[in-house]
Amino acid sequence: VMLNGYAKCGAFDSVVKGFSAMRMDEISPNAVTFNCVLSVCASMSLIDLGAQLHGLAVVSGLEFEGSIKNSLLSMYSKSGSFDDACKLFRMMSRGDTVTWNCMISGYVQSGLMEESLVCFSEMISSGVSPDAIT
Repeated sequence: VMLNGYAKCGAFDSVVKGFSAMRMDEISPNAVTFNCVLSVCASMSLIDLGAQLHGLAVVSGLEFEGSIKNSLLSMYSKSGSFDDACKLFRMMSRGDTVTWNCMISGYVQSGLMEESLVCFSEMISSGVSPDAIT
């Protein structure tokens, strides 16, 4: 709850410090915590911390939990590590609209317009419906 409050106020450094304190106190993060800290990693381009969180999510068995996989995709894309986002996307089952939107957005942000259109076509072919964000 505290970390989400810090994040909503834009106190991103406090989120990172709070998360580090949790880890030092051996408090296991849940999905809400992962998503909050991954969002901060994306906003601050903290790819190293994001990759550590990815490893922790794998160890915790949460890597492919719906919201966490989408947060990981977003973090990798926004942090300039779109290749890692693509690798993760290929490893996971094709997700929901949010998952596909993360990938399409990542392609666009990386200047890969043709690939974004291919991804959109694959989204439609897989039976996932686009939304207003798509």
